[in-house]
Amino acid sequence: MLIDNYLPTPEQSIAVCAVVSAPADVVLRAVKTANIAGGFVPRVLTGARLLPGRLKALAAGQPQPESIPPSVTFGDIAQGGDWVILGEDNRELAAGAIGRFWRSDFGWATPEATDFAAFEEPGYAKTGISLSVHPYGPRTLLVYESRTETTDAAARRHFARYWLVLAPFVRMLMRSALAAITREAEAAVRGPSASSI
Repeated sequence: MLIDNYLPTPEQSIAVCAVVSAPADVVLRAVKTANIAGGFVPRVLTGARLLPGRLKALAAGQPQPESIPPSVTFGDIAQGGDWVILGEDNRELAAGAIGRFWRSDFGWATPEATDFAAFEEPGYAKTGISLSVHPYGPRTLLVYESRTETTDAAARRHFARYWLVLAPFVRMLMRSALAAITREAEAAVRGPSASSI
C-alpha cells in the first residue's frame, strides 16, 4: 500500500469498504471524480465542524470563512491546498495533510509530499487517507482508510480528545464518500441510457 510509506504505524485509524458492481479501473476513476460533498451527511457534518471558526470570526468582526463548496472530489486534492497527493497508481490514491485539527482553524502546516513522512515539527498531527481498489470476482472491493499519527506527546493528547468526539462522524463521512463513488462507478457501467430510465 502506498500509504504505508508515509504512515506505517498510525496511532489512530479507520477503514471502511464497499463492494462496487464495476471494474477496478472504473471505480478508481470514480474515486477522483465523484462529488463527495454533495450529500446531506457531508454538508451537515462539515458545516458543524466549521461552525466554531465561523463564530470566532463573527465575534472578532472578521470576514466569514468560505462556505462549503457544492462539489468536492478527491481529484481536487491534486489541485493544491492543504492536502497533498502522496502517491497514486492503478490501485490506490493516497493523500495527506498536517495540522492541528483540534483547533477551529485546523492549524494547517502541509509540506510538499516529499517532506510528509519526515515532518516532525512538535505539536502536529499527520493524517493520511488511502482509497484502494481490489478485484472481487466481477466486482471491486473499494477500501477507504484514514490514518493519523502525532509528532509529540502534547499533540497526541490534543488529538486523542478530538478523535474521541469526531471519530464516529469521520466514519460517517467516509461511508458517505464510498456511497458517492459507488453510485458514480455503477452509473458509468450502466451507461447514460440506463441511468436516465
